[in-house]
Amino acid sequence: MELLCIILDGMTRKVFDYLKSIKNSALGEILRSATGVEIVSTFPSETAAANATLLTGKAPSEHGLVGNEFFINSKFLRISFDIRTDAPSLLHFVNYSCLDINTPTIFEIMEEKGLKTAVIHA
Repeated sequence: MELLCIILDGMTRKVFDYLKSIKNSALGEILRSATGVEIVSTFPSETAAANATLLTGKAPSEHGLVGNEFFINSKFLRISFDIRTDAPSLLHFVNYSCLDINTPTIFEIMEEKGLKTAVIHA
């Protein structure tokens, strides 16, 4: 079994249909041959919270990542997902300090079942 997840942040049905209709395009070909579902975003509908929800299957109140920018009172710390941030350091911090350690990601669940995973981020 093969699974490919393409997450297009902020995608609307109108844009999806347009991309799907483009002839001689790799993305159009993938979208035409794929099985897709339309989903409703989590609340808050911010990239970091929504992606964490997609990867864990849990709501922000359960996985702990509540937005693109938030404040951790106990550490007097402001977290901001910004393109100017040192992404690897921020992601390491978020994985080990913000996300609930008892909430496995889809990658961890698949690894337990002996499946291989990979992520490409652009």
